[in-house]
Amino acid sequence: MKRFDGRIALVTGASRGIGESMRNAWPPEGATVLAAARSADALARVVSEIEAAGGKASTLALDLGDARVHRRGREAALAAHGRSTFSSTTRA
Repeated sequence: MKRFDGRIALVTGASRGIGESMRNAWPPEGATVLAAARSADALARVVSEIEAAGGKASTLALDLGDARVHRRGREAALAAHGRSTFSSTTRA
């Protein structure tokens, strides 16, 4: 069993920079990545890369600069993965 089997990692800014590094770190540990960013096109690439490496991922296109989006993002994560717990980070 891997360290984060059955867990969901919500990674904001997943299409580049620190978020890109973080979204690549979770799948080898068993987590499913919920990749969040503003660009749906970039997120499609993210999921393709994660799945090609043997991981699991889904996307959440949103702009976290809008405070109203936070709750909708959590609700979308729960709807997509049927869980009430997930990890969230953009830090190394």
